[in-house]
Amino acid sequence: MRDLHDLLLARVDELVPELLPGARRVGDEWRAGSVHGERGDSLAVDRRKGLWIDHNPSAPEPRKGNLLTLIQAAKGLSPEEARRWARQWLGLSPSPKVTQRPRAGSEPKVSTQVRGTSGAPVPESSGSQVPEKSDPFDNPRFRDLLTPRGEDEAPLAPASEEVLRRMVSRLLRTPEAVAYLKGRGLDARVVRRFYLGLDDTARATAALAYPVIGPDGSPVRRHLYYEIPGLTQGAPGKGWGRGRPTGYWALPPFEGPSPRRKLFVCEGAKDAWALWLHLHAQPWAQDLAVVTSTHGSALPEAWKDPLFWAPWEEVYLGQDADPAGEEMARKVAEAARRPVRRVRVPEGIGKDWTDYFLAGGTPEGLRLLLEGAEVWEGEVAGGGARIRLPDPVDIQRAFVGGHLYVPVLTLEDRGKEGAYYRTVVLRSDGAVLGWGYLPAPPGIPLENRVLALDDGTIIRRPPKAAAGTSWSEKAINRFLEARARGASAMTVAPRDLPGLIVRHLRQVVLPGEDGYLLAALGVMTSYVQSVFDAVPLFLVVGPPGSGKTEFARLMAELGANGVVITGQTSAATAARIIDETGGLVAFDDLEEVRQRSGSAEASQLEQFLKVSYKKETAVKSWTDTKGMRVLTLNFFGVKVITNTQGTGDILGSRMLVIRTARLRDLGRGGERRPEGLSPQALQELRDNLYIWAMENAASLHALYRERFAGKGERLDEIAAPLRTIAHHLGDEELLARLEEALRRQEGRLEENLSDPEVVETALKEVIRQGYRSHVALVHVIFQARKIFGDDWGLERTTDIPRWRDPKWVGQIVRSYGWAAPEKPVRPRLWDKQFRIMRLEPTFVERVVRDFLQEGVPLEPPKQPLAFCLDTPCEECAFLHWCDLRPDKEKWLKRYGEAKLAQKRRELEQEFLALVGPQEDLGLQASTEEEGD
Repeated sequence: MRDLHDLLLARVDELVPELLPGARRVGDEWRAGSVHGERGDSLAVDRRKGLWIDHNPSAPEPRKGNLLTLIQAAKGLSPEEARRWARQWLGLSPSPKVTQRPRAGSEPKVSTQVRGTSGAPVPESSGSQVPEKSDPFDNPRFRDLLTPRGEDEAPLAPASEEVLRRMVSRLLRTPEAVAYLKGRGLDARVVRRFYLGLDDTARATAALAYPVIGPDGSPVRRHLYYEIPGLTQGAPGKGWGRGRPTGYWALPPFEGPSPRRKLFVCEGAKDAWALWLHLHAQPWAQDLAVVTSTHGSALPEAWKDPLFWAPWEEVYLGQDADPAGEEMARKVAEAARRPVRRVRVPEGIGKDWTDYFLAGGTPEGLRLLLEGAEVWEGEVAGGGARIRLPDPVDIQRAFVGGHLYVPVLTLEDRGKEGAYYRTVVLRSDGAVLGWGYLPAPPGIPLENRVLALDDGTIIRRPPKAAAGTSWSEKAINRFLEARARGASAMTVAPRDLPGLIVRHLRQVVLPGEDGYLLAALGVMTSYVQSVFDAVPLFLVVGPPGSGKTEFARLMAELGANGVVITGQTSAATAARIIDETGGLVAFDDLEEVRQRSGSAEASQLEQFLKVSYKKETAVKSWTDTKGMRVLTLNFFGVKVITNTQGTGDILGSRMLVIRTARLRDLGRGGERRPEGLSPQALQELRDNLYIWAMENAASLHALYRERFAGKGERLDEIAAPLRTIAHHLGDEELLARLEEALRRQEGRLEENLSDPEVVETALKEVIRQGYRSHVALVHVIFQARKIFGDDWGLERTTDIPRWRDPKWVGQIVRSYGWAAPEKPVRPRLWDKQFRIMRLEPTFVERVVRDFLQEGVPLEPPKQPLAFCLDTPCEECAFLHWCDLRPDKEKWLKRYGEAKLAQKRRELEQEFLALVGPQEDLGLQASTEEEGD
């Protein structure tokens, strides 16, 4: 049996003039200017083989192929549509469809009718499959409603192909007509697909004529007309035609192998042609039918039947974005008596879909508009009255429908028209969204207009790109290109991100590793903070000169749109910065911000910071005390607060604590601070963090909801984002370190340790260093000053805290049971007396046991004055607080090293006598346990 191409090849000399009206025969070839059919020699068709090629390198694809691909290119069809067109042109019957189930025991009888033949049915083979379940699209009455009919209710007859060919050829030979269509974004593909032609009517000459298209894609014997300005003479209006309103199908539901099951209703044939041109080859639109009424605002009689609308999976009402279009859409919705979706051209780029595509609208943009289209139901769907409460999102920090949104400021260069800045919104699936006000009836004030993105997301305010955005243009475009390919745009592995962040943070030397880890995961959280219900606030605390400001600055430098608010900023300005940034905000000395502002604004800021860790409580009304305006501000997000003494009860329980220390206090005063990442490496890291966030937001959200959201106490609530990220990265070592760091945070979430807790913390560290029998009170005080700094807990810098008073410290260690109640012994060293207290063995054993369980190494036992006796002053960790140094240096200068050695032996003997055999055994037991 001959295949379809062979049948076409046998009639190639008829086919080519049909497809390419301007083609001419040259020997064994047909020549034309292009697939549009104008005269020329660029395109050649081999008459013997049925192969063709367009030699113009700028011609659109396909540029070569067989006769079926020539039909596809010339008619603007999909491959399946081209095969159907070829079968119809050849007079072959289409594949039969089963419309009902035969009775048991009988064979299905199927018949079809060939277009252009008499009404006699042509019998087909009985091998068709009988459907097991009724398909509403096979309902005969439904199909009947979709069929164009005449005044006598009879289906309209097929159009004459000869008449259509003559009118199409006339149009393509008329430059004014071609230019008119080109001005509306339409080309020869549309002309051939919809049989657009020029015709003279009883009242007008050279009118744009087009036949009604049925639900199977076939033209029928009824024409409608448009005026072509400057060409048409005697036109009764811009558009006209005889007959009652009927449906005109631009993307017919029954043209392909399976029905299109979603319906888009537009307003007018010109919009229908534009929609076909841009959608027919889109994979996502293969299930979308497009229809319009032939009579503008008049509904076809079939549309008033609910059965016309019932089978469609979705119905989109795409009438013009103007009052008339809104009224027409309401009429259709009332007739449909079912939920429908209203989709409008975004404000600012026209009112109809022709305007939309001429203004640069894309099929992808239309897809997003369909996704976010407003649902009309309630009274128009036949139900009871309903109300809809507004629920706009803050697009500065939004995660909606599984997508992360990021506003970006772009430069639009329109050549001679000029250039301007435009804010667009990137969606994490790679969509680039515009925004604007949805159409509204005349007279609606601006404050009552609805602001929305192209995908239909209703937003609280216009998008505004952060002033200090962390994402580079190069990386944004790399991300968009990779998303289009379904690939990742990252240039580093996600598991390497925390390490790179820590490397940059090490420019500030911290006393432990916990701070680096918590800060690194906090920085990553700032890029995806809208995924979570709550995020941590960070308190960076330490003495002056310990790097608090620099550490906060580094976190802001690494974070999403990071910004530093200094003490020179008022509370009102700080509030606006937090709202506009939508990323990581660092406060360099919150106390100064409080003092700089009035009491009312300072109180507002403190109260709002208190709840800013939680998304549901972070949007607040801020009163501008100068202008007495009330602003709605969003305070949600990761924040870093530096201070020397803490943050007060109001904030402490929402914070993770990162401690800093001066290098000299760490015994590293002569060291150079490590270098961070180069500017280029830093930008690459920020780019990768943004890309990581966009590519992983949905899976992070799913993991968070499944394992961590709403579980545990407040520490678990604010630590949940860090745990989610660590789990998502799949780094078991990182996860174990995080859990250990969070365990050590327990008990630190209050703003300040009490004075007794300061003493206890320092005493435990002294025990770890080997002083497990007796301690010098001055040693405990020095250790506390090293850990917490001189200013810890001070209301004023001129105060002296109680924990620096040896007498008070002695009373505390006895009253809390950490030391024996007996009076302290007072050995002499450097011609001074030192107060030495004996520690309670049960307390020491508990502390040692805790250290061993945590894997903390213990130093060998020491006598209580070894911290000063055995350490040269220049190597002492307490050098910068010590008031013993002058006396020690004076004593050494007077007595020399020999006397020092003798003094050391005397003190060791005194210590051994003081400890006694029982205490010695206790120390030995601790040492053995440590070794185990």
